[in-house]
Amino acid sequence: MNSPSAPGSPWLLRVDTGGTFTDGWARSPEGEERRCKVLSSGVLRTRVEELVGAGCYRLAGDFGAEDGLLQEFATQGGGVVASWLCKERLLTVEGGRAFAEGELLELSTGEEAPVLAARLLTSTPLGSPFPIIDFRLATTRATNALLERRGSEGVLIITEGFEDLLRIRDQRRPHLFKLNQELPMPVFQRAVGIRERVSATGEIIEPLDEEEVAMLIESLHHESVEVVAVALLNSYANPVHEKRLGKLLREAGIRFVSLSTELASSMRFLPRVETAAANAYLAPVMDR
Repeated sequence: MNSPSAPGSPWLLRVDTGGTFTDGWARSPEGEERRCKVLSSGVLRTRVEELVGAGCYRLAGDFGAEDGLLQEFATQGGGVVASWLCKERLLTVEGGRAFAEGELLELSTGEEAPVLAARLLTSTPLGSPFPIIDFRLATTRATNALLERRGSEGVLIITEGFEDLLRIRDQRRPHLFKLNQELPMPVFQRAVGIRERVSATGEIIEPLDEEEVAMLIESLHHESVEVVAVALLNSYANPVHEKRLGKLLREAGIRFVSLSTELASSMRFLPRVETAAANAYLAPVMDR
């Protein structure tokens, strides 16, 4: 049995967006639990089971949508939903092209999948404000893109002398006595070293060479690079060089800039470099 929430409690919504489907769970202030599944493209899709009349269709699925909730949704044929009866699964469409029996029919609001899921779960019609919601969103898009190597190629800017760090790593061997070690390839194939050095206590030993940085940024701009990760040695103790690089890169119009010290404050260099590189590699995927 579902327990009612305290008076005045918000809706609880938990949504998980994957590469294909977005799953949603909700609990109303009265304690009622609801679930839904939509396409991560922000579309509801089902098949026309029966042509009942002109512009009136019996659908194979009901999406868990209450009567009238699908009004004003758009079809892929250019029409607009005029009415919806959930129990009978009857959808009436005005305008646009007609659909044949057995044809796939898609409905959309132009909203992102998590918003569409929230609309279905809370039974909020288009044009009406959402109730107060405690909303939490998770996604496997980044995990999938990392495993399938579908991120965006970019450039790693690192302290000179450490350009091969992502390839060398920490020398750990997955198979100790195997002569031919198969190590994972770094997400970025290109690393550029710049002259600078900060001590472990944060003292500047070698200042950032602004002229060298300007030439590098000009080169990146000329190559239309949009993804850059920045990780400098000992920047956890003093991030001034990383912050300066980040400012110059963003001012130059590079869209996705990841600074290691903004993502991880670890003293250990390799984890910071890996974090910055992975974040930059996946940033365009998450921005879509």
